[in-house]
Amino acid sequence: YPDKYNLIDVSPSCIERGLCPHLEVGGYASIHPNQNERLESLMRNIARMNPQDYITSAYGKYIDGNKGVTETSNAKIDPKTGWATMTKYACSATAPTHPFYWMSEANQVCRAHQYWRDGCSCFDQPKSDCMKGKDEWEEYARNENTAICTLKRNGKACWFSPHDTCPDYCHILHESSPPASSQCGYQTRVRNYVSELGLGNPGSEGLWGMNVGYTSGGHCGLVFNPDAAFMGIGWYPGAIYNQVTMVGVEQAPFEDHALPHGVHFDERDRIHRDDRDANGDYLSFMVEF
Repeated sequence: YPDKYNLIDVSPSCIERGLCPHLEVGGYASIHPNQNERLESLMRNIARMNPQDYITSAYGKYIDGNKGVTETSNAKIDPKTGWATMTKYACSATAPTHPFYWMSEANQVCRAHQYWRDGCSCFDQPKSDCMKGKDEWEEYARNENTAICTLKRNGKACWFSPHDTCPDYCHILHESSPPASSQCGYQTRVRNYVSELGLGNPGSEGLWGMNVGYTSGGHCGLVFNPDAAFMGIGWYPGAIYNQVTMVGVEQAPFEDHALPHGVHFDERDRIHRDDRDANGDYLSFMVEF
């Protein structure tokens, strides 16, 4: 593992370990993190460390970011803080004492999940789309708890929750230690990529983009978890922009580098047109220190 903190990995360990068949050694897509992963990491770190400043900024004021549909503060549960609350952690004015740092393996497992979901031959659709169907599918059952359809293809059930590994790729993963409840489950995946290398214990996983997660206590708690020292953000080119997989890694070696994150980005991808530069200057370079 790198002796010094570095925000780039051109040779991710998952390739050599056989966990990333979708990547090629030396290929552009093998570089971790990519631009969108950097941007999401930086934005969530800003929200983590400066919650009240972020929620009133051009970057955090709208749930839908550049679409500007709903103000984030108006969608919160707690009217006093303007943030969602939950049992263990809260999205509030209380910020953790340390930022998230980047971990390549956490980045790798999140990006792999995004890639596998996007190209899966099985069905992963929101509950609202269950009845629409496709020619090769027939409705099999409904699971209201996870808001996912269970569908049948060619007489065989083919289903996975958004947090599971696509069944097409479960064979890539070996049984974790300790064994998880499912070969295709989230725990098996993160243990293969992160825990088995002694790099810490990934806690929960969040699937969301822009500022949507700050309206949900569970998703918000991942960003504000004080026990997590590292963050993994995954996005694969071709997937929905700004829709990412995120994990927080606990029980990991503490990092104290002065510059946790940095990114060049086009502000039009992030903020509403009314908040953009009047001169039409859109390229920004932002560094967290």
